[in-house]
Amino acid sequence: MIECKHLHFLADPEKKGICMNGVVYYIAKISDELSKSLISFNLGSEDFNVIKLPKDAKYRRSCYLVNYSGKIALTNYDCNDGTLDLWVMKDASKQEWSKASLLVPCWTNLVGDQSFRFEGTLSTGELIFAPCSFPNPFFFIYYDLKEKNARKVVIEGIGDGFATIKVSLDHVESPMFLPKVGLSDDD
Repeated sequence: MIECKHLHFLADPEKKGICMNGVVYYIAKISDELSKSLISFNLGSEDFNVIKLPKDAKYRRSCYLVNYSGKIALTNYDCNDGTLDLWVMKDASKQEWSKASLLVPCWTNLVGDQSFRFEGTLSTGELIFAPCSFPNPFFFIYYDLKEKNARKVVIEGIGDGFATIKVSLDHVESPMFLPKVGLSDDD
């Protein structure tokens, strides 16, 4: 049993945490504080740490964690006007954050007038945005910061009637086929 000296609970169980370099990060409320904090749990040492959120981000209801080019970042949930605010953790031990506001060029020529949420970055550095609603067919917007161009990627075959869709970036599957045991060659 692992004990934490900071009594806390998830601020929003629907929002996902992130595991990077053997450390799990998630947003929680400390029982004796009004504002949210970032909790880190080191899988190797089994230590919990509390990281204070930036002042202009800690009281926002819509902040959530993303992987921003290999660093933990907080971002606003949706990106309606093309502006994406990121608070990037520079140093967890010193609790240093830097704020970046990115202007994503208007994508109305690609998808019309829709609200998007920032999902994170790929290992290529591309920013990934998913629509806040669930269009049919479902799609993502990839935005390359270096080339300053956006592209729409359509995912067909998801179907109708989904209340939520979870997005996992840089996911790799490795299927393993098991041999038939105890069956004849005719089976």
